[in-house]
Amino acid sequence: MSWQDRYKRDFFAVAGYMLTLLLLLYSAAAPAVRVVPVIQGEVWERNFDYTLPLANPFDTTELALVVTFISPSKEERIVTGFHVGDGGGGQTGIVWRARFIPDETGLWTYTYKWIDGTLPESDGTEPNSDEPVDETVDGEGALFVALDYEAQLKKLQAGDSGSVATTTSLADPFIHVPFYVTLEDYLEVDDPRMGILLDYVKDSLGANGVAIILKNQVWNTCRETNFCKPAFDFLDIANWDRLDQFIQMLEDRDLAVNIMFYGSGDEAPGFEGQSTTETILLQYAVSRLSIYKGVSFDSGIDVLEYRDSEWSEWFAGYIADLDANDRPVSSRQSDGFTAFSCASCTYDSLGDERPDFNTILAAISGSSNPVFYTDRWRVGFSRGDFDVDSIRQSMWYTMIAGGAGFILGGRNGSLHLDDFEEDLQSTEQYKAFSDFWNDEDRDASTYTTCNDKVDIGHCFGEVDREYVVYVEQVDAFVAEQADALAAAQTAVPAVERGNEIIVDLTDWTLSADVGWMDPKTGEVRDEKVIEVGDKVTLTVPTDDDWVLVISVPQIPELKPTISRVIGVLEYKFSAPEGTTIIPRVIGVIDYSALGSDGASDATSAADVTDTAATDAAAAGDQ
Repeated sequence: MSWQDRYKRDFFAVAGYMLTLLLLLYSAAAPAVRVVPVIQGEVWERNFDYTLPLANPFDTTELALVVTFISPSKEERIVTGFHVGDGGGGQTGIVWRARFIPDETGLWTYTYKWIDGTLPESDGTEPNSDEPVDETVDGEGALFVALDYEAQLKKLQAGDSGSVATTTSLADPFIHVPFYVTLEDYLEVDDPRMGILLDYVKDSLGANGVAIILKNQVWNTCRETNFCKPAFDFLDIANWDRLDQFIQMLEDRDLAVNIMFYGSGDEAPGFEGQSTTETILLQYAVSRLSIYKGVSFDSGIDVLEYRDSEWSEWFAGYIADLDANDRPVSSRQSDGFTAFSCASCTYDSLGDERPDFNTILAAISGSSNPVFYTDRWRVGFSRGDFDVDSIRQSMWYTMIAGGAGFILGGRNGSLHLDDFEEDLQSTEQYKAFSDFWNDEDRDASTYTTCNDKVDIGHCFGEVDREYVVYVEQVDAFVAEQADALAAAQTAVPAVERGNEIIVDLTDWTLSADVGWMDPKTGEVRDEKVIEVGDKVTLTVPTDDDWVLVISVPQIPELKPTISRVIGVLEYKFSAPEGTTIIPRVIGVIDYSALGSDGASDATSAADVTDTAATDAAAAGDQ
């Protein structure tokens, strides 16, 4: 058994004694409150029963379950529950559910309350009385949040063994993702081909996530088709359970999901978000789905569908108000690539027909948010005029201009279970693109455009780190120059790309590695080391598209060998009503005597556990 495995076993043994002691102490101070252990960053959920009759249990304007959490640092977080039928997939029942991700270690307390929206609104006092409204709650509870084994081990390896007050950001930045793929059959989770499809998206295409549209299958009267209008506002529990399963399958593969809200059954952009039906959908989706770490929300999907600034601000702000987890949100904005300031958006959702580099660069430069293109770029789309080559160029333009990424579609708009492996052409170019930008040694978050450093192509990078230059094939280069000149009403001269590129490396101080990557396959050729400090002339391999990569050689990271690990676990919190409890549990695990085979001649793991248990008992006596 390795020392890591021994430590893992002993860590959980010590943590078990510690947690038992804490629960006993807290229960003594507040015997009516149940304390539940939770790992930091993992989902806590609980079911609640409401037995009174309701016209529509999905409508939060009729009845809302509100759960208020107080963190160890006394910050408040509020989540809204959602109806789940009988709690086991059945449509009819009395069960509501709340989900929460604790992002701070220590003791959380929570209260919950049922709010009857049918009662008249109050001005803050009881009717016909000067007394304040009764603020009693319907129940309460507590969570004790601890680090998981890996996080605790990292703290011990770093020598940080004091009191734990760690927090974790819930919303990952929506920057350089670099692309998602649209899927249609996302509710078919029982089909064995679904796992194969998601593996294909992850491994063969290299996508970072998928995009789905919440159409009418989520409604009870439309569960078999997207093309019907719900006659009443009841959501379909079974299909929402399938959606949960689908997103869990994505999380198992480290795939994110962009969720779009669509219209009422036809193919027009009919979603306004403010009718009773649409409000129910928005509230339910956010309450139920924002708990998943890879979720983002959007509106609109088609090249012809845009929203004005006022509606986009309303939509993004409304989602943000509903979402306790601060997931990325945006709305398809204005006309094509014309960006505008959306203060409530965390990214800009844009699109247009086959954009060139200058159009993309202008949109990204004019936006204060990360820019994500949500057109479902696909071959043969009549309004997009895309082919395999133009999709490849547009996706590279997007990243080199500093964009967040794009959405890739299939021939019929989305990939389907029946033919996904035959749908897309030239899949190697997507995998090459993804592998390049997802390389863990390439942090492009600080890169900027550097077109003034090259005489042809488009440059993105940072001095003394890396320049990435996309050089289009000859015919594309000629067309781009012609379009630019035509737009300027200038006569179009004869233009040739040539077979050389001049790169200005005057500002560089270190020698650099150079290589040419084929964006169709990911293969690299003509690698060499060059001197910097001046302009250099390099030969473009062929007349095709190429990606020139100039980078400073990577220095191997040196990792120290751990010969001794000492763990000290200490938690402090305050119980309700001001009763202060300071339990202390100290567990020492010493691996300094490990031999080369991982065996130890010193204290056995069992002895260490017994020592920790004795310490725990002593701490209780204190």
